[in-house]
Order: sequence, then C-alpha cells, then structure tokens
Amino acid sequence: MKKYLVPLIMLLTTMCQPLSAGNSAPAPAAQSAEAKPNTPPVAEEKTPEPTPPPPSQTAEVARKAPIEALEVEMPAVKLSVAIVVDGELSPMTPSDINLILSTAQKTMAEKLAYNNISFEIKKTMTVEEFIDSSLKNAESCRKNLEDKRYSLDKEPDFTPFRNDILTFLKRWELDELKEFFSKEKAAAYKKHEDLIDDIITVYKEKVNKIKSINLPNGNSLLSPQKAPYRSYVNWICAMQGQTAYDIVLTNEFVLYDLITEPYPHSIFQKCKVGGASLKSPSRKIMPQRALFASTFGIENKLPFFDEDPAGNISHEEKQKITGMFILAHELGHAIFKLPDFYDHPDTCLMTTKAETDYITGYNLLKNNPGTCPKCQPWVEARRHYFRALELYSQKKYEEAIDFFKKVIKETPKHIDGSYRSMLADVVINIAKCYHDMGNAKEAKRWLKSARNADQYNETPAALWQTWFGEKMP
Repeated sequence: MKKYLVPLIMLLTTMCQPLSAGNSAPAPAAQSAEAKPNTPPVAEEKTPEPTPPPPSQTAEVARKAPIEALEVEMPAVKLSVAIVVDGELSPMTPSDINLILSTAQKTMAEKLAYNNISFEIKKTMTVEEFIDSSLKNAESCRKNLEDKRYSLDKEPDFTPFRNDILTFLKRWELDELKEFFSKEKAAAYKKHEDLIDDIITVYKEKVNKIKSINLPNGNSLLSPQKAPYRSYVNWICAMQGQTAYDIVLTNEFVLYDLITEPYPHSIFQKCKVGGASLKSPSRKIMPQRALFASTFGIENKLPFFDEDPAGNISHEEKQKITGMFILAHELGHAIFKLPDFYDHPDTCLMTTKAETDYITGYNLLKNNPGTCPKCQPWVEARRHYFRALELYSQKKYEEAIDFFKKVIKETPKHIDGSYRSMLADVVINIAKCYHDMGNAKEAKRWLKSARNADQYNETPAALWQTWFGEKMP
C-alpha cells in the first residue's frame, strides 16, 4: 500500500508524475473525456501534483465515529429550485412540493448531519421550456453525447463503447455487481468483462418494453414529440446549460439512454432516472453541480413502473419517498461527492442495492435511523472543503490552504462526478490563497498543477492571464 501513497510533505517538495487517465476515476460522460495531460514539467518550478489514495484505501481511512461527531460544521445554504412540469403526467401540487422539500431537509440532517440547508422556489415552467432553453447553452455537451445516446429508431450498437462500459463498471468490485444477477449467472463471472453482454441484454429488454408503453391518453410514452424531453442525455446537457437553479424538481419520466454508463441499479430496475447530480458549471453553492429529482417513479400508475400496485401507500407518504429516497440521495451526491454504493449498511442514504425499489429503500432508511459510518471519509473530506472556503472568505489564507490540502489527502478516489475536476477545483483554490497572500511563485505552481489535474478546465489559464497579464505557458 505504501508504494501508492505520497505523504503530504512530499507534495510540497517533489515533482510528482501527472495523473494518467488510467489512474483517475472515470469521468462521467456529462463531462469531457479525460486524457493524459501532455504539459511537460517545469524544472525550475516544481509543480505540486497531489496524488489521491487508491480505492482500496477507502476502508483503511474509514473510522467508526458517527458523522455528527466531526468537528467541521457545514455552512448554511439556500438552494434555488425550479419546478418543471410535463402536462401529460401526474401533477405536483404546492403542498406536494413543500412536503418533498421538507422531507429532504430532515433527511439530510438525520443521515448526513447537515442541519443548515434550505430551499427557495424560483420558477415553475413546462419541461419543453426548461429543456429547450437550457440546451441552447450546451452545444458542446450535445455533440459529445449524441452518439452515446440509446437509439430508439434502430437497434443500438454497443460495440464501439465496450471499453467505456468496462471502465465504468470497474468503479465497483465484481462481487458488488454480481448481486444484480442470478446465482447461476453470477457464479460464471470471473472478471468485469464477463458480465457486459448480460447487462446489455437486460438494457435492451427494458428499453424495448418501455417503447411499447402508452399513457392513459393513448400517446406513446416515448413518442417522437416527447422523447427529447424524456431523454437522460438531454437532461445531462440541459443541466449543464442552465444557469439559475441548484435543483430541478419535476414530474417527468426520464429514460436512461446513456449507453456508455449503464448503472446497474438503473438498468435492472425500470431503466429510468429518478434523479441525478450533474455537472452545471455556473452553479456555485454545490460547486459546478446541480441536480434534478422526479416524482414520476412513485406517482405514476403505469403497470410496468407502478411501485404501489396494491395502493397501500398514501399520497402524503409518496411525497416523503421522493424527498428522502430521491432528492436527499441526490443532495448526498452533489454536496458531499458521495457515489452510489452497493455494499453499505441499511442506514446508508447512498445505498442502491439490486433489490431496492423506492418503497423498500424508503422503509430501510426510515426504519434504520442514524448516519452511515462507511460514508464518513467522503463527508469529512467535504466538510474540510467548505471550512477552507470559509477561512478563505475571512482572509485566513494559510489556514485555508491547510484545509484544502486535507481535502486532497483525504478524499476517496471514487466520488460522484469526475475526480480530476474535483482535484482541479481544490488546487485552484489553493492558488487563489497564494495569490491573495502576494506569493506569485506559489500561485503559478498551483495553477500549473490544476491544469495538469484537469486539462479541460479553463480556469487556470484565465486566472493566469488576469493575475499576471500574460498567457499561461
């Protein structure tokens, strides 16, 4: 294990090799594909290059203390909310919306010890208005993802994307993924490559079934007129393009149609997206992240999707399910960088096990109060980040730098979103501290490190030009 670790003191005195694409967590397709930085090291100014712990270290850094015992508190935040409505689907009333938001607020306090979160509804609009206006600002995303969208018009070809799928599935241990299959199939899987074909088969079966579903008004759920607004790929790009909201609460059905990232818990359930934490560059509170959450999963009465065919769940309880199991879960992704887990205990807000539908997941969380100790490394690292931002705002730059370095050292490699993007963001903040302290040499070094971490991030070059009046070398 030691050969993989770089002590923090070494980061400040030694030039480390840039992270290669193979050593970084796979970037979500909503972001630019990562490639190995080709910027040569500068001999005169050794660029600090933080190196993360390997995935296997996660268990070693996890501790048994409950999350609420951590010393660093989270800041109070008010998240901007848009209500986005599809007129063909079950509506959301104002009381529904308030109950969803209040339940999410309570869940964040109980499950992640975050007591200072609130919401402000900014606007209500149609799904057509939201998607169409947002996509106008996301052309690069659309070009990048269009060939990765599941084709509804012809048999999709997964062959060009098998390596992408394999890289994506390797985020999880093989034994975790086996839980989604029968014992007979699982026993035959010796490596990740072995289960790709079976995942693709299930994926195709689910989409073909969904294509045959009609709504009560007789329209196809995936009619040509509505399919663009029910495409996860379009939602990814819309969340990148929109600039005004941290949360989009919707009643929309969203088909999981991103073929390069077949999340098992999505594919093996109903091949729909109940919610997602996504890249949104203009948003600041959850840095460059925004999320959407949908009520469709628990509110529809279509036989294939109906979570409560016997009608045992009250309307009020359904809103609580959306607030706890969907919205709070996505907030865990966006705020704390927590990924989906398939092996955490029943207390865990981020667990998405094979057998967990909406009602089962909600009941598990409700009946198992308290925090998840296995999530602590992610939560603590993120608290260090927000503490560092607070210290920076107070002009306590050296203390802020110490906390930012703790984030680099303690954040597990498997996170929600791109590890490289997260790393670059932290390193840029260190550069800002040095710049504001008047230390141009260190500011330049850390800006170069940020560029090495994420070559698609334009901020280092922009700051270099602004601060030093010259093009970044």
